[in-house]
Amino acid sequence: MKKIIIALLLLSTVLFIPSCAKESESEPKLESKSEVETNTAITKKTVRIGNTFDDQGLSEQIKAFNAESELYTAEFVQYADTNALNLDIASGDAPDVICFSGDGEKSSPEYLDVSYFLDMYPLIDEDDRYSREDFLPNVLECMETDGHLYRMSPTFAIDTVIAVDGTEHVKDGWTIDDFIQAMGNVSPEEIFPNYSSSSVTENARIYVRLSSLVDYSTLKSEFTCPEYLDYLNKFKTQHPKLPENDNIGFVLNQEVQGAVFKPITIYGFSEFLILDHGDYAEKLFSFVGYPSLQHIGGSWIFPMENYGIIKYSENVEGAWDFITFMLEQESQNGIDKLSILTKIFNERAEATTKERNVEYVIDGEKKNLSWVYFPESNSTSNYVPIDPFTTEECEKYKDFVFSIHQRDYTDYHIQDIWTEEMSKFFSDECTAEEAAELVESRVAIYLAEQYG
Repeated sequence: MKKIIIALLLLSTVLFIPSCAKESESEPKLESKSEVETNTAITKKTVRIGNTFDDQGLSEQIKAFNAESELYTAEFVQYADTNALNLDIASGDAPDVICFSGDGEKSSPEYLDVSYFLDMYPLIDEDDRYSREDFLPNVLECMETDGHLYRMSPTFAIDTVIAVDGTEHVKDGWTIDDFIQAMGNVSPEEIFPNYSSSSVTENARIYVRLSSLVDYSTLKSEFTCPEYLDYLNKFKTQHPKLPENDNIGFVLNQEVQGAVFKPITIYGFSEFLILDHGDYAEKLFSFVGYPSLQHIGGSWIFPMENYGIIKYSENVEGAWDFITFMLEQESQNGIDKLSILTKIFNERAEATTKERNVEYVIDGEKKNLSWVYFPESNSTSNYVPIDPFTTEECEKYKDFVFSIHQRDYTDYHIQDIWTEEMSKFFSDECTAEEAAELVESRVAIYLAEQYG
């Protein structure tokens, strides 16, 4: 009897299986919403994003990416310092994406070993959403290393120097000698009202960029060249024995060149409008850039953030998906950033040719205004309505952006060396020659250790 019952049970099981399979094929079972969310969460791959600084903006963008992406979940990995990150990079345990500080390569020599990073040009070429022509070519070029794209910054700024009034003898690419001639006989009391720095030493460093004096390909520097020594001595003459913590700007002698020079960083296209129709509405001005040796100075592209994909990442697709998310307008918080994508850059530029309706808080009261200029940077009480750009004005500033082909580097190791030694010169503890020789010697050792 037991054998008969078992046989019947086995037979019913055999007959039931194909019946269920047929029903499953013709009428698929619908999953509940909670089941779909659970399965999606399980199938999402993790993309690890690492950096060495506390970036609230990046944390918010990671949250936005996670809310939008159906395939990946980004995880923020913050390192205590670059040494800890470098150890993970070398050991093969680094995050999929590394976020560098904005000034990039030369500020972090540890990251110069490109063997750890993926060239993103092939990823652009294989992506149906993008082509290389979709990016501003001069900005993309500034982010290259030997023709490869190991780092990409979705947005960028422009470092330059404005020359106001009478700039016919000072042009983009001017040299240190040109700068010395333009300085004239300025007294320390002639303080530039719109630009100040924490010390005379820092002012001297700002006006001639250190990166223009260092050649990373030959591992040599030119801190002891006659032109630079003349510049240092001239600068000190203009600001003799000023306390290191005194705030002082810099006005060049208008009797010599009729020019006032102001270092400036442009973060968004609308800032060109504020300069042209606000700050210098009644004045002639131009962008002459920073002076340097051998006419290689001028204006510089400054990447606001840099992302690189670790070559041994097991989730390259997810890493690239995160970077392309950062490229898009929705992750860049409005019109006040210069985008590397030509379409978004043009949209933000053209927005300055149109009236707008923006809410401002003026003396505690909300007001909807179009373009306005605030003469006092620390107050919104006094504001001046300004007209949008004409098409011709907009195109002029777009052409200026397109003309820049140099990338700004800040090597903080060299900057620290320079400041330490040159502060002795500006404090009358040594000559410019002695300070420059020490800088050049220490920089040579540093370059050999890091890049040799």
